[in-house]
Amino acid sequence: MLNPFLLIFLAALNSTIGNLLLKLSRETASSQSSFLAGYLSISFIGAVFFYGLNLVIFAKALDLLQLNIAYPILASLGFIMLIVSSAYFFGESISFYQLIGLLLAIIGIFLMANN
Repeated sequence: MLNPFLLIFLAALNSTIGNLLLKLSRETASSQSSFLAGYLSISFIGAVFFYGLNLVIFAKALDLLQLNIAYPILASLGFIMLIVSSAYFFGESISFYQLIGLLLAIIGIFLMANN
């Protein structure tokens, strides 16, 4: 049997990758001349692919876990992964309040997973 928490982690990871690729596509789109070029770029198409993969994996997790437990964990994990990865890949700063939010999200994930 599949572990629903592993599925949620994988869904959050795919969502994060999708968001990073979307950001990358928007950064490169401003330098391209055509409106459609930004939406036909490899990074934009990759973002759509990873969002779709996120949806499929999360749907499987919902077969095994209640929505009111699964979604808050997915959202919190996505929040944590996105803040850390955007700082790493794009050099975005992390504020003190974001660090507090990360800590609270981690505590929330622990509480929801142990419900």
